[in-house]
Amino acid sequence: MSMSLGTTFDQARARRLQASIPASYIIHKEGSLCYIEATRPGSTDWNDPDDEEVIQYGIDTLYNAGGGVFGGTLFVKKASADYSINNDIICRNRVDILLERDACLLAGQALSPAMFNFENAAATTYFTKISGGRIEGNNLADRAFSFLDVTGNIFVEEMEVAGFTDSPVRLSGAWGIRARNMKVTAPTGAYCFDLTRDAAAHTGNHLNTFTKVHMIGGTNAYFFRINGDAYGNTLDRCFFSPSTQGMRIVGDGTYIPTLTHIRDCWFERGAVGTANEKAIEITDVGAHTTIPRNTIITHPHLGLFDYGIYVEYGQKTVIRDVYGSGQNTCDVYLDANATDTEIENGVWTSAAKSIITNNPTRVIRKGLGWENSGTSTGTGAQQTIPHGLLVTPNRIQLTDLESGANPYQSAAADATNIYVLAVLNQDYLWKAWVQ
Repeated sequence: MSMSLGTTFDQARARRLQASIPASYIIHKEGSLCYIEATRPGSTDWNDPDDEEVIQYGIDTLYNAGGGVFGGTLFVKKASADYSINNDIICRNRVDILLERDACLLAGQALSPAMFNFENAAATTYFTKISGGRIEGNNLADRAFSFLDVTGNIFVEEMEVAGFTDSPVRLSGAWGIRARNMKVTAPTGAYCFDLTRDAAAHTGNHLNTFTKVHMIGGTNAYFFRINGDAYGNTLDRCFFSPSTQGMRIVGDGTYIPTLTHIRDCWFERGAVGTANEKAIEITDVGAHTTIPRNTIITHPHLGLFDYGIYVEYGQKTVIRDVYGSGQNTCDVYLDANATDTEIENGVWTSAAKSIITNNPTRVIRKGLGWENSGTSTGTGAQQTIPHGLLVTPNRIQLTDLESGANPYQSAAADATNIYVLAVLNQDYLWKAWVQ
């Protein structure tokens, strides 16, 4: 089959193609002008030299036309020059913004409070998505996104965020933010994501999720903070690299972070830690009356930080499926104020660098290197059985394999063996562990 290239522009065909794009308006640039073109009957085309004004026009037009109940989608095409944003973009309920791959919104000056502003009082409940492209602060704007007293389902996804002078994404009184498949870079001393209830917020940060986000931060800074009033926030398959600090969960002296889930996240140290760097820190400030509770950490990868998981002040922290990689100091550190900690299904390769605990109110169970079992037969005399643990077990259990009765007369342990005096010819199961 042969094909030929058309030499004329078919306006009717172009309109039909535009109508097939799932967007109400298409925004593009030509020279010094930014154009917005309607893809649906009854809408009006427009152009202006101010890129941000054109984008805001599209948002407001869709929002007003739907009465805040029905909205639409803006599609921002890649242009030969970046779109210059000189004022914050006021986001609206049910109005989505989709950026073509490699389309870039570039801050032209300092922006307050952020390039994408979800702080306006006109609507506090949103069902909105912002997706694609690159959001660039140009080292002028403080933030890319600011969420203050908003609820709903707000999706921020499939984009790269960089070049901001403060934490690029800030939540205060935000419910239902869904950040996923992003790459976010923060400057030195700031967080990629900062969940903090400030004085202007009427509630905390609850039920937000962060999925497959690659975070890159500055020197001597945590990449992610959950501070104070927060409930049910989840990080899932996020990547922290290269970092000097990972993430911090902290009671702020007034409010308590509760039920934080950290699942399958990768914390990669840029270089060997030398100054108490931590992949995950759980702590409190003030009078220590707002200690984080019910933090659940599952299957983290911990790079060579000074500490892997550092629980200074924490209640009911659950740590599961940790593969101990031998941090500079230890994989898990439990301070005297870390109470009711459960550590399950760990794989530990170094006794000295696995778990350091200063609080006896903890449970360590089902961990390779901290639990072992086997079978033997009683001789009527003391038997020496290597237990294979990294440390001396403080629990020993023996069970008759036939009757289930207790077959032994005495048992003891040291750092290498358990010593059992069992009934002659009794087959038994032994189990040794640390609790």
